[in-house]
Amino acid sequence: MKNYWVLFVSFFLFSAMIPEKSQKSFSLTVNMSGFRNAKGIVRVGLINGDKGFPGSPQNIIDNRDVVIQDGKAFAVFPQVQAGKYVIAVFHDENNSGKIDMNFMGIPKEGFAFSNNPSLWKLKPSYKECEFSIEKDTQIQLNIKYLL
Repeated sequence: MKNYWVLFVSFFLFSAMIPEKSQKSFSLTVNMSGFRNAKGIVRVGLINGDKGFPGSPQNIIDNRDVVIQDGKAFAVFPQVQAGKYVIAVFHDENNSGKIDMNFMGIPKEGFAFSNNPSLWKLKPSYKECEFSIEKDTQIQLNIKYLL
Protein backbone atom coordinates (compact mmCIF):
# COMPACT_ATOMS: atom_id res chain seq x y z
CA MET A 1 0.00 0.00 0.00
CA LYS A 2 2.88 2.31 0.82
CA ASN A 3 4.25 1.89 -2.74
CA TYR A 4 0.91 2.92 -4.22
CA TRP A 5 0.89 6.10 -2.12
CA VAL A 6 4.41 7.00 -3.26
CA LEU A 7 3.43 6.31 -6.87
CA PHE A 8 0.28 8.43 -6.49
CA VAL A 9 2.17 11.41 -5.00
CA SER A 10 4.95 11.08 -7.59
CA PHE A 11 2.41 11.17 -10.43
CA PHE A 12 1.03 14.53 -9.24
CA LEU A 13 4.48 15.99 -8.62
CA PHE A 14 5.66 15.08 -12.11
CA SER A 15 2.43 16.21 -13.78
CA ALA A 16 2.89 19.63 -12.18
CA MET A 17 6.26 19.87 -13.91
CA ILE A 18 4.82 19.25 -17.40
CA PRO A 19 4.42 22.58 -19.20
CA GLU A 20 0.89 23.83 -19.61
CA LYS A 21 -0.65 23.67 -23.07
CA SER A 22 0.14 26.73 -25.14
CA GLN A 23 -2.41 29.51 -25.23
CA LYS A 24 -5.29 29.02 -27.60
CA SER A 25 -4.96 30.86 -30.88
CA PHE A 26 -7.63 32.60 -32.90
CA SER A 27 -8.20 33.78 -36.45
CA LEU A 28 -7.95 37.50 -37.22
CA THR A 29 -9.47 38.77 -40.48
CA VAL A 30 -8.69 42.33 -41.58
CA ASN A 31 -11.17 43.75 -44.11
CA MET A 32 -10.03 46.93 -45.89
CA SER A 33 -11.89 49.33 -48.15
CA GLY A 34 -11.54 52.83 -49.59
CA PHE A 35 -8.69 52.22 -52.03
CA ARG A 36 -8.36 54.83 -54.77
CA ASN A 37 -6.97 52.31 -57.27
CA ALA A 38 -5.79 48.69 -57.54
CA LYS A 39 -2.13 49.47 -58.26
CA GLY A 40 0.62 47.83 -56.27
CA ILE A 41 0.08 45.82 -53.13
CA VAL A 42 -1.39 46.28 -49.66
CA ARG A 43 1.01 45.63 -46.81
CA VAL A 44 -0.59 44.58 -43.52
CA GLY A 45 1.34 44.28 -40.26
CA LEU A 46 0.28 42.71 -36.98
CA ILE A 47 2.04 44.53 -34.15
CA ASN A 48 2.45 43.64 -30.49
CA GLY A 49 4.22 46.49 -28.67
CA ASP A 50 4.58 50.21 -29.19
CA LYS A 51 8.32 50.41 -29.88
CA GLY A 52 8.83 52.59 -32.99
CA PHE A 53 5.09 52.94 -33.60
CA PRO A 54 3.75 54.22 -35.95
CA GLY A 55 6.63 55.26 -38.24
CA SER A 56 8.95 52.27 -37.80
CA PRO A 57 7.20 49.62 -35.73
CA GLN A 58 9.78 47.21 -34.40
CA ASN A 59 7.32 44.76 -32.89
CA ILE A 60 5.74 43.43 -36.07
CA ILE A 61 5.06 39.80 -35.27
CA ASP A 62 3.40 38.84 -38.56
CA ASN A 63 2.64 40.47 -41.90
CA ARG A 64 0.73 39.89 -45.10
CA ASP A 65 0.94 41.34 -48.62
CA VAL A 66 -2.44 41.26 -50.32
CA VAL A 67 -3.97 42.49 -53.57
CA ILE A 68 -6.90 44.81 -54.12
CA GLN A 69 -9.98 43.48 -55.87
CA ASP A 70 -13.07 45.59 -56.56
CA GLY A 71 -11.77 48.37 -54.28
CA LYS A 72 -11.34 46.03 -51.31
CA ALA A 73 -8.71 43.79 -49.78
CA PHE A 74 -8.54 41.38 -46.88
CA ALA A 75 -5.82 39.66 -44.90
CA VAL A 76 -6.14 36.63 -42.62
CA PHE A 77 -3.88 35.84 -39.70
CA PRO A 78 -4.98 32.28 -38.85
CA GLN A 79 -3.20 31.72 -35.52
CA VAL A 80 -3.05 34.76 -33.25
CA GLN A 81 -2.74 34.18 -29.52
CA ALA A 82 -5.13 35.97 -27.21
CA GLY A 83 -3.84 39.42 -26.33
CA LYS A 84 -3.68 43.06 -27.39
CA TYR A 85 -2.49 44.06 -30.85
CA VAL A 86 -2.42 46.80 -33.46
CA ILE A 87 -2.86 46.46 -37.21
CA ALA A 88 -1.01 48.91 -39.49
CA VAL A 89 -1.70 48.96 -43.23
CA PHE A 90 -0.37 50.89 -46.18
CA HIS A 91 -1.20 50.82 -49.87
CA ASP A 92 2.19 50.44 -51.55
CA GLU A 93 1.05 51.74 -54.94
CA ASN A 94 4.53 51.61 -56.49
CA ASN A 95 5.77 48.41 -54.77
CA SER A 96 8.69 50.25 -53.18
CA GLY A 97 8.37 48.34 -49.90
CA LYS A 98 7.95 51.56 -47.91
CA ILE A 99 5.34 54.24 -47.53
CA ASP A 100 6.29 57.20 -49.70
CA MET A 101 6.25 60.67 -48.11
CA ASN A 102 6.39 64.18 -49.49
CA PHE A 103 9.04 66.69 -48.44
CA MET A 104 6.98 67.58 -45.32
CA GLY A 105 6.68 63.96 -44.18
CA ILE A 106 3.05 63.56 -45.24
CA PRO A 107 2.23 60.11 -46.65
CA LYS A 108 1.63 60.08 -50.40
CA GLU A 109 0.15 56.57 -50.24
CA GLY A 110 -2.92 55.31 -48.42
CA PHE A 111 -2.75 53.94 -44.90
CA ALA A 112 -4.91 52.73 -42.02
CA PHE A 113 -4.64 51.62 -38.41
CA SER A 114 -6.87 49.39 -36.33
CA ASN A 115 -9.77 51.25 -34.69
CA ASN A 116 -9.65 53.78 -37.58
CA PRO A 117 -8.30 56.62 -35.39
CA SER A 118 -9.04 60.23 -36.25
CA LEU A 119 -6.62 62.04 -38.54
CA TRP A 120 -6.55 65.26 -36.52
CA LYS A 121 -2.94 64.26 -35.90
CA LEU A 122 -0.92 62.27 -38.41
CA LYS A 123 0.55 59.85 -35.91
CA PRO A 124 -1.99 58.10 -33.72
CA SER A 125 -0.82 56.60 -30.45
CA TYR A 126 -0.42 52.88 -30.01
CA LYS A 127 -3.17 52.88 -27.36
CA GLU A 128 -5.62 54.54 -29.80
CA CYS A 129 -5.10 51.68 -32.25
CA GLU A 130 -4.90 48.77 -29.82
CA PHE A 131 -7.59 46.07 -29.77
CA SER A 132 -8.03 42.73 -28.00
CA ILE A 133 -8.27 39.27 -29.46
CA GLU A 134 -10.12 36.81 -27.25
CA LYS A 135 -11.98 34.90 -29.97
CA ASP A 136 -12.01 34.70 -33.77
CA THR A 137 -12.08 38.36 -34.78
CA GLN A 138 -12.85 40.49 -37.83
CA ILE A 139 -11.95 44.17 -38.06
CA GLN A 140 -12.81 46.74 -40.72
CA LEU A 141 -10.26 49.37 -41.79
CA ASN A 142 -10.89 52.42 -43.97
CA ILE A 143 -7.85 53.39 -46.04
CA LYS A 144 -7.06 57.10 -45.88
CA TYR A 145 -5.18 59.22 -48.42
CA LEU A 146 -3.87 62.63 -47.47
CA LEU A 147 -2.43 63.59 -50.87
